[in-house]
Amino acid sequence: MSSGDVCEEQAMELDTLDSIFGCFENEFTVVSRTPPVHLQFRIPDPDEPSHFFLLSVTWPEGYPAAEPPSFDLPTSPANSRLDQPTRQKILDFLTAKAADMVGEQMTFALISDLKDEGFEQLSLREIWEERSLWESREAAGNAAAADGPEENGHVDGSRAAGGDGRDGAEVPDMRHLTKNQKRTMWKHAVGGEINARRRGWNWVDIISHLSKTGAPTENSGG
Repeated sequence: MSSGDVCEEQAMELDTLDSIFGCFENEFTVVSRTPPVHLQFRIPDPDEPSHFFLLSVTWPEGYPAAEPPSFDLPTSPANSRLDQPTRQKILDFLTAKAADMVGEQMTFALISDLKDEGFEQLSLREIWEERSLWESREAAGNAAAADGPEENGHVDGSRAAGGDGRDGAEVPDMRHLTKNQKRTMWKHAVGGEINARRRGWNWVDIISHLSKTGAPTENSGG
């Protein structure tokens, strides 16, 4: 085998990955087919496919017989929501699994494990949603500052005092949030960073109210 050729096992695995991911546009890219083989995967959230990050996988010359692949999270807009601790969690997750699989073709199994287990085990979904909510809130604040308090002759209820916000605080427009974003928002609603109140926060306890004001009588009101 010349220095410019991949070994037979690597060539077979490339063919396998091509056949598996070929029908999924942009989910798999072969950056380099010559050693060291460099691959890039698009890793979507199983519940929210529009949320994804990019993972680079590199096969060293001794892969798969004697060496595991190496992993990286490249600089990309798709990875901008991943802070350094989260990036390290992902890399540690993959590195630990790869160390136990040396000697076998493992790339597809590792990608599957990351999709199936990683989002839950590493709390990636919660991290992603909280960051997304923060960005939505920041965007809403910027839009409000640019447009002013009134739009088309009325005040947005999410910004008006006494509305759904707390003391006129801005909250993300719920109509444009995903289910996971709404779930995360309500998780932090009471006294949380979103400053939203749960449904029913201002309901009156009618029993308590009547005990204080006195129940109406037949002759009350004249």
